[in-house]
Amino acid sequence: MSTLIDAFYDTLKIIPFLYLSFLAIEYFEHHSTEKLAIWLEKSKKIQVIPATFFGLLPSCGMPVAATSLFSANIISLSTLISIYLASSDEAFIYLLSSGNVTLLTKIIVIKLLLAIFWGFMISLLFTKQQVITTTVTHQHDECNENIFLAAFNHAIKIIILLLIINAVLSLFLDTDNLAKLSNLLLNNSLLQPVLTAVVGLIPNCTISVLFAHLYLNSLISFPSLISGLLSTTGSSIILLVRSPVNAATKLKIILIQVACSALSGVVLSFFTFS
Repeated sequence: MSTLIDAFYDTLKIIPFLYLSFLAIEYFEHHSTEKLAIWLEKSKKIQVIPATFFGLLPSCGMPVAATSLFSANIISLSTLISIYLASSDEAFIYLLSSGNVTLLTKIIVIKLLLAIFWGFMISLLFTKQQVITTTVTHQHDECNENIFLAAFNHAIKIIILLLIINAVLSLFLDTDNLAKLSNLLLNNSLLQPVLTAVVGLIPNCTISVLFAHLYLNSLISFPSLISGLLSTTGSSIILLVRSPVNAATKLKIILIQVACSALSGVVLSFFTFS
């Protein structure tokens, strides 16, 4: 119980930082998305690299916007996947607010390199990357919402998730229960990165925070953390499924996303990370 109370107070301490961070992100989303779309359309030949940097911005709005841009044939398949792989929405804010700057820097560099690598690989493997669509709408649940309220909603969702995770983890504090939970998550197995890659498809912006929290509690490996963070794209999967893109292309995108994420995690498992 005392551990849970300590975790509760530690979680409350990061609320101001979370709110201010999300407020800055909401401001960027509301004032820069259209300019980004125009710029990307003019630079189709070099989309992957700059788009990947934009994808690193800690916001679930980036992959959502990328999905709409792909539906409108403004960006290519390789660019879409690069943005998907680079995005990690709230996990970056959580790691930064909890003081894990070194870990965050390592994650950003690895995700950036992998997103660019897979983007160029896909551009080589799939020469026909344009799709025919009927109507295009840029949907985001909070597009017309007050940025102060939107930032508050994001911060509260993260806090609630962390409190729930801490409550659950407090039940596994003894060595035997931790071992059971670790085995359930396929610890020390090459299949764990595959598991996190699949779980990352859950259309929720807070899934990345779950991966970060599990890693900080030594319940998943670093390669599995990377695999999960590569796969998660927030609610963009829902927008993709509802988009006018044909069903075969939708399935191809999802399979490519999971395959790139899982394979990256499995390969990284053969390296040592301190």
